[in-house]
Amino acid sequence: MLSHYGCILLLQSLAQEVERPLAEEEAFGIISQAVAPNENNVLKVKGRVFAQVDRVRAEHPECQMECVDHMWKDEWCNTACYTSECGYDGHDCDGWCAPDCKPGWPGDGKCDLDCFREECKWDGGDCDGKYEQNHIGFPPPDPIAFDYGGCKCEPRLLNNAHCDWECNSAECNWDSGDCRHQCSAGCFTQWLGDGECDTLCNNESCFFDKGDCGECAPGCTADKIGNGLCDAACMNEKCTWDMGDCAGYCKIYPIDYKTMPFEYNACRKEFIGDGQCDCMCFNKQCKFDGGDCIGQEEECRAQVARAQGRDGKGYDPPY
Repeated sequence: MLSHYGCILLLQSLAQEVERPLAEEEAFGIISQAVAPNENNVLKVKGRVFAQVDRVRAEHPECQMECVDHMWKDEWCNTACYTSECGYDGHDCDGWCAPDCKPGWPGDGKCDLDCFREECKWDGGDCDGKYEQNHIGFPPPDPIAFDYGGCKCEPRLLNNAHCDWECNSAECNWDSGDCRHQCSAGCFTQWLGDGECDTLCNNESCFFDKGDCGECAPGCTADKIGNGLCDAACMNEKCTWDMGDCAGYCKIYPIDYKTMPFEYNACRKEFIGDGQCDCMCFNKQCKFDGGDCIGQEEECRAQVARAQGRDGKGYDPPY
């Protein structure tokens, strides 16, 4: 993977080689092969933003893309970032026996599968015949108190401490709680982006209800906040200063979202695999929304095609 500076040199050398300015599709194609867009360190062609390098890749160009920017130096030891190429998660793992096994969990009386390994002393013995897990933010629901009449998945898959996609539906109580999570107190991720404004979800931790609650300032909708692009309209306190997208900038360049590549418009990596189908994420670069859109593929292709001004017939998600 090329560094930020290496991408600029690559673009300059190719433009000189063909003796003409690079067209937008050519420039984007080159950059998309060299870096993955995320936050900060804007890379511009003719004054326009085409791609970005996030904080991780700015310091560790060889870091694999599974380690996304918001995971790095977030005071949580993430498996995806715990590699030498990613600088071992920016020292977030110091004092942890293993990634995703929080200090204090081994031996606390609750079985944590991420701690059930030799280096964590097999969760301090917590998994000997015990199946209660640590849940961050809310207790697991009582499966007996829910009417599963419309649930079509196998009962053995419910409440097994594993998110089973075939059970991840309202009828199955989101796999009896295995697939249901809160991004903040009282706000379940399944409510985000459902077309209704949920007051408890209208905060930074829940990505401002994925835009359901309108603009926080004129011209700044929630999907633009923290999407890796510096938006002038979002650079204010009400919009949380664009959630850090403009950090380190001496000048803000307005973004024309109509001409930006579609997959950079509104898909945050946090939306991938959250149980909610986000058609903006239904493309190869976004891992086809982590399987959230199974059964809705044609609908998403049509939605993306309409947004791009294409007829949608035989249309594949943008690469």
